[in-house]
Amino acid sequence: MRDDNYRDNDEVKMITNQVWKSMSLLRGVLPVEHHHVYLFLLSAYYDGIIKSVHIDFSNDLHKYLFNSLENERRYSRIMDVYRPIIKSIPEERLNEVLNNFTMFSNEVLNLYFDEIFDDLLFRLADNQGKYSGEFLLPNEISKFVMELAEIPSQATVFNPFAGLASFATHLKNNERYYGQEIVNSTWALGMLRLMRYQKSANIDYRVEDSINNWPSYENFDLVISNPPFNYKIDSHIAHQFGQKKMSAEAFVITKGLESINYDGKVVCVTSQGILFKGGQEGRLRQYLVDNGLIETIVSLPGGVLRHTGVPVCILVLTKGKNLNKSIRLIDAADFVKNIGKGNKRLQVEKLLNDIHKYGNSNYTNIVSADEVRNNNYNLSVKRYFPSLIV
Repeated sequence: MRDDNYRDNDEVKMITNQVWKSMSLLRGVLPVEHHHVYLFLLSAYYDGIIKSVHIDFSNDLHKYLFNSLENERRYSRIMDVYRPIIKSIPEERLNEVLNNFTMFSNEVLNLYFDEIFDDLLFRLADNQGKYSGEFLLPNEISKFVMELAEIPSQATVFNPFAGLASFATHLKNNERYYGQEIVNSTWALGMLRLMRYQKSANIDYRVEDSINNWPSYENFDLVISNPPFNYKIDSHIAHQFGQKKMSAEAFVITKGLESINYDGKVVCVTSQGILFKGGQEGRLRQYLVDNGLIETIVSLPGGVLRHTGVPVCILVLTKGKNLNKSIRLIDAADFVKNIGKGNKRLQVEKLLNDIHKYGNSNYTNIVSADEVRNNNYNLSVKRYFPSLIV
């Protein structure tokens, strides 16, 4: 996809607003969490699977749609999720929805359809609040995390809580991705999104429970995840790690470190509680610091994720390269821009440019394991930037 400058195109804004308004035809017909079926139908229309010439003249519109979609391999894979949703739309209303597609500018659709699709996807996430926001990382956050990971060419990447496959959208075609998402409807929409990004090559993205079915057959170059915050995994799983209870974040970190090769990395987007809480989190931090497993911690302010206002951090862990056990701490608060009410956006390029400068800066501080021990293994980033503490 192109960069976000397409958003400044007036024609794109106009048609995106038109499409968004037409989605209101589903109100009162479907619950809001099913409105993503509109993107499924619009995508099929754009790809020529739904023919405009047949919309008004089909005697059985549902049957026509199902036959058309099931005969196309990419769409047939996700039909089990969308068939019952489409079936619940009355034929008259379904015909209205499809007819609206024919009124959009084909020229603008052909030029910018994939960007329009993603814009609508994020609007849906905002409209649905926490229900879908937890599965969809802001584009700039997933892009920054992938840049921070610095994976090698032809890397193998595993995403255990894949959501809408946000990290996969930033992979190059020579990199192999394996993602697991437990929610069927989220997986189906993620598959549709990957189709739009033309990311089908080297992608294995499936419905699976990563907590109970973590893949054991491969050492990955990167395990990357935005696990659900404050989610406690089953006690029988925690007992396997010698714990009475365990958070999803701790599970991903522990299991991820077991699953990467010697030069591999684990990158985890999580709430900042993991940096200072006691108990199991405190013991995990001590283990990570004493064994030199933490490479980088990036602190981000609350509001950068769509589904929560809590401050978050990005942990980069590695097994093989951090021999002196130092930790790079980055305070990224000044790189987050307010762009509207409750809407914050990370300035990715500016932050990456600062990070790539050698040594410490106003926003980067490299601390030793001894310094962290002297702070009782508290890794709250601002603690190590005294000038930033108010």
